[in-house]
Formats: sequence, C-alpha cells, structure tokens
Amino acid sequence: MEIHKHIAINSFAILSLTLPSSGSVALESTRTLVKEWVATEKAISSEAIQWEDNQRLLNDLSKVARSEIATLNESLLRIEATATDADDVRTELVSEQDALIADRAHIANFLAEIEPALITLTPRLPEPLSAKIDRLLR
Repeated sequence: MEIHKHIAINSFAILSLTLPSSGSVALESTRTLVKEWVATEKAISSEAIQWEDNQRLLNDLSKVARSEIATLNESLLRIEATATDADDVRTELVSEQDALIADRAHIANFLAEIEPALITLTPRLPEPLSAKIDRLLR
C-alpha cells in the first residue's frame, strides 16, 4: 500500500511538472488529477479494510468449524463406546439365552424319562401327593 502512495505521488509530481504552469486549464487538470488520486487512495484503503475484515471473519468461521469437528469427533467416540458396550451386553444376553435353552432341553428330556416311572409310582403314594402328581401329569 505504501508503494502505491509513492507511485501516485511521483506520478502526480511528474504530471504537474509537465503541465504548463499558466492558465486555468492546467489548474483544472491538476485538480481533477488530485481528486482522482484521492478517490483511488480511498478505494484502496477501503478495499484493504474490507479485506482484513473478511479475513478475520473467515478465521473466526474456521475456528468455529474446527470446534464443531472436535465436538463431533468426541460425540462419535462416545457413541462408539456406547455401541461397544451394547454389543458386549447383547453378546452376554445371547449366551445366557443359549444356556437357558440348553437347560430347558435337559429338563424336558429328564421329565420325559421320569414321567412313565411317576405314572406307575403314583398309585402307591399317599393321597395328597398322588393328587398333586396327577394334576402335574395332565
């Protein structure tokens, strides 16, 4: 930006020296050049300020995006840990269910083997016990 000022000032000085020093045309031309130079400097300054503002805004947006990414990564890790815990519980419950099914099959086999013996034994048992066994066997 400083270079632009020096170039503009030097250009202005050279232009002022080349213009004839007498007459209102030269004065008007110089005033026009000065106005254009001032307008150009204002535009350059305004663009520089806008550029810095935009750069700050983009840096802020970048920080927010990085923060969101970090938060999402933490959430993802917690969810993965929860999913792993849920898988462990599910595996444990499935193995427990398999054990219960196996136990049920053993009990069913045992009852199938013992039932004929109970039927033949029932008439020799006391009446209250015989009545209970009859109800269970039906």
